[in-house]
Amino acid sequence: MAPTSTPTEASVRARVSLPSDGVIATEASLALSAFGSVWVPQIGNAHGWVVRIDGATGTVVARIAVGAAPGSLAVAGESIWVANTSGSSGAARGANTLSRIDPRTNHVIATVAVKIGGPIAAGFGSVFVPGPDEGGSPLTKVDVANDRVAASYRVTGIPIVACNALWLLRTLPTETFPHPVTIARLDPNSGARTVSVAIPEGGGRPYDVDGRCLMLTGENSADETPTESWIAILGADGRIITRSPRIDYRTMVLAERLWIQPDAGGVIRQIDQRGVPADNSIALPEPETARGGWTMLAAAGSLWVVGPSSAAEVAFD
Repeated sequence: MAPTSTPTEASVRARVSLPSDGVIATEASLALSAFGSVWVPQIGNAHGWVVRIDGATGTVVARIAVGAAPGSLAVAGESIWVANTSGSSGAARGANTLSRIDPRTNHVIATVAVKIGGPIAAGFGSVFVPGPDEGGSPLTKVDVANDRVAASYRVTGIPIVACNALWLLRTLPTETFPHPVTIARLDPNSGARTVSVAIPEGGGRPYDVDGRCLMLTGENSADETPTESWIAILGADGRIITRSPRIDYRTMVLAERLWIQPDAGGVIRQIDQRGVPADNSIALPEPETARGGWTMLAAAGSLWVVGPSSAAEVAFD
């Protein structure tokens, strides 16, 4: 499935430099598309920021101060929610809080104290926050109607909202590699498991793609050799009903489409749900993808490639 011809260069329609003043790191791979904009978290010292890029004008329209080590972002209650973590030092200012940003004013309108042990997810009128994975720390549910903790569930894992369901992804601590995982579907009101699926080859994050509920499994990283992955299609009950043949490249969901990444650079190739590749591969702009830690999002009808120092609006024509 490797590209057999020179990749088509993505054309850059606009490029915007991300603010660098006071920035320790830009978490470009955690960027989010919402409200016609691209939102990018940046780690700082006294505080961090979320940078807002208007998808229509291609300009930075706001830089919003949050906790010093913002991580994952989520959308709930017509707001952007930011998980302020402890960062690599373990003592970042504002750690273990959620910042709620009003996209109409670009201001933080609420701060919720909650222990954060991983990426957050939003849906069903709530933000779901994984606790630190120590002795089965609970999954916390924050009600977006009143900005308060509504419940704690005695389950451990990373929450994911996809395919009209709440999922919990848990990596099993074994000596085998890749580590096997379990993916469970939870009742968002009670936290009870309704189905649980074991995935011995690892991976296991569900996605909505073209009206289907998909899961990417396997040693799915460009850093692993050999890289191998599968595309699994989930049924209405949350169980795997079919899988693609093995794919010997990293698979990704970018801008709600499936891609393979033939190498560690910015060359990608679209594939279908059976893993069959398109005829041509695409080379994304190097300034955004050269150092890794990038993503591609759709915002305001355009595609944006976000890297550690800049974001580019691209087209594949």
